Amino acid sequence: MESDKFPLCVSPDHVMGLLGYLSGLGGVADADAFNKASGVDLDLLPHALVAAEMLGLVTSDSGYIMLTKLGKRLGDESARHARRALGEMLAGIEPFKSLVRLLKERRVLRRDDVIGILRDNRYGEGEEEVARGFRCLLSWLLYAHLAEYDPDEDVIRLPRERRAK
Repeated sequence: MESDKFPLCVSPDHVMGLLGYLSGLGGVADADAFNKASGVDLDLLPHALVAAEMLGLVTSDSGYIMLTKLGKRLGDESARHARRALGEMLAGIEPFKSLVRLLKERRVLRRDDVIGILRDNRYGEGEEEVARGFRCLLSWLLYAHLAEYDPDEDVIRLPRERRAK
């Protein structure tokens, strides 16, 4: 995984779970102890950490993982407010930034439009990899209420509350 790319296929639940777990440890944990105690798949944890760091929710230094003020605040928010706050953070990170901008312009995006954004941002080479990236991206968009998905038409739309604006 390239360090400048957001790890799309880490789920929002993994990142939020990481925040919750760190919060339960007082906001700071030794990375090795965290790995052992959390029971998180060791292949998954580094990706969840990268996502959380890119979102500004945690920092890591000298083998320690620490919640940021933003991470603490997000962990204390209600689920609805946390999802919206996460959406605001995602909107500043590629490929979400390009997708949200285009979605605001067009209001509806076909799967090919979204796949074009994924390819432009170097997410996936083959069809299978890009299809997986689409599903992962979609899970973040839906979780953070950045978009709605119509499986019958295979399009992504602005959420209803954002269409009126």
